[in-house]
Amino acid sequence: MRHYLLVSVSHQEIHRWVQEAGRTREGEQEEKEEGVYQRGERVEGEGGAEVVVIEADELRVARQKDKGKKIEIKLGILHEGWEREAPGSARVRLKGKICWGGVMEGERFWERGSVIFHSRYDEGKVKSQLINGDGAKWIKQGKEYFPKQQSLKSSIKFCS
Repeated sequence: MRHYLLVSVSHQEIHRWVQEAGRTREGEQEEKEEGVYQRGERVEGEGGAEVVVIEADELRVARQKDKGKKIEIKLGILHEGWEREAPGSARVRLKGKICWGGVMEGERFWERGSVIFHSRYDEGKVKSQLINGDGAKWIKQGKEYFPKQQSLKSSIKFCS
C-alpha cells in the first residue's frame, strides 16, 4: 500500500474507510427509498430495454457468536440479458447489470430493487420483465413491485 499511496496505511484503516463509505451509501439509498415509499416522490429513469431480467436469491451464512443460527443475505441483480465478451467468443457476460442486497426482509429488498429499477428505466420503455428465482415466498413478493405492463404485452414470469 505504501508503494501506491505513498503513505503507510494499515489494513484496519482501509477497513474503516470501507465501513464509512458503506454507511454513507446505505444512508443515500435509504433516503431515496423513504422518498418513494413514505413521501410519495417519484424516481424517473429514462432508459429502455427489450427485457430486464430481475434475479433474486439468498445466501445463508453461519453466525459466529450464535452457534447453529444463520443469517440470510438477500441478493438481487437487474440486467438486460447476455452478450458475448468479444466477437466470436463463447464467453458471455451480463449486459447493463446492477446489483443490490443485504440483510433485510423481503418487502424492503423489493422496495430497494424497485427504486433501483425505476432510477434507471422508464417502465414504459421496457418491453418485458422477467423475475428469476427459486420460488421462495419472499421472491414471489417481487410481483407486487414489478407489475405487468399490459399496454406493452409485458409479462413477469418465474423460472426455476
